[in-house]
Amino acid sequence: MTVPKDAVWERDPHTAAKHDLLKRYLEAWAPILLSRNDVITYAEGFAGAGVYKQGEPGSPVVAYEVFARALSNSQDLWINPVGLVLVSGATSHNASNAAASSAFGQ
Repeated sequence: MTVPKDAVWERDPHTAAKHDLLKRYLEAWAPILLSRNDVITYAEGFAGAGVYKQGEPGSPVVAYEVFARALSNSQDLWINPVGLVLVSGATSHNASNAAASSAFGQ
């Protein structure tokens, strides 16, 4: 596979499948993790830009949305901080990640 030169690229079908698996996995585990831990840190070593050309969310956004939904749907008054550590080797992703963060009020 060639490395995309643009900061944001088209999402491949296998990537969409990976995001679906990630979402289902985190939806199952987020409530458990949040109920049993004081702090949650989600780390991703290949975060990319966080969004694809057609506006599809990348895995960092998928993870953020799952944890945000788990916190808002909780019957408990969880005050657990959730941190996201996103690493990307491409400096071109910095602007995209900053834009995605500002969209979430970060």
